[in-house]
Amino acid sequence: MTYDADELKILVAIIIIYCLGTSSLERRRMFWENAEDSHNQLVSSAMTVNRFDEILSILHLADTTKLDLNDKMAKVRPILSMLNERYLQFWPASQNVNVDKSMIHYYGGHSAKQFVRGKPIRYGYKMWCLNTPDGYLIQSEPYQGQGTVPIKPSLGMGGSVVVDLFSELPAQGFHVFTDNLFTSLALMSELRVLGIHEKGTLRANRTEKCTLTLPQAMKK
Repeated sequence: MTYDADELKILVAIIIIYCLGTSSLERRRMFWENAEDSHNQLVSSAMTVNRFDEILSILHLADTTKLDLNDKMAKVRPILSMLNERYLQFWPASQNVNVDKSMIHYYGGHSAKQFVRGKPIRYGYKMWCLNTPDGYLIQSEPYQGQGTVPIKPSLGMGGSVVVDLFSELPAQGFHVFTDNLFTSLALMSELRVLGIHEKGTLRANRTEKCTLTLPQAMKK
């Protein structure tokens, strides 16, 4: 089977329309249904559902014969790496940045899929994100689930995430803001060597026995 560049662009556009939340449909195929509350004339007139499924079934983003078996995201790693390169290319440089997590909703089966109770998006892929104050994404990396080995075990998972997200950035006096998932005294020391200043909330079990007011007293 063959397809041309125009068909591929249409397929990507349909996926974007579905994934960016411009539609509340549970399944992509609902775009082609006859029901008034689901049918999308723009999508159905651009490509038939059979043609969409046919192209999608053979579309690969990586050479499946040379996948890194230790990388659960190996099949999409080329596009993730390309996006990170583009983020840096068009990055509106800012000294103030923050590290946080984000969720990409997904209900299918995958070993990296996460369930986060009580969140707006409970099922999906968890992404570690480095952002500017105005919401520009500078770098991102998917969390691959339980069993992921931190790149710097001494910093734990949260600290390793922060160091990894900064690894591709040019040397600059950054000020990074983090929540208590990432913040630790060890991370602050590591970042200080790199010329990066960190501010963040700190969990009580990461104070390394510093003499501080007890959390119970501060809560009052």
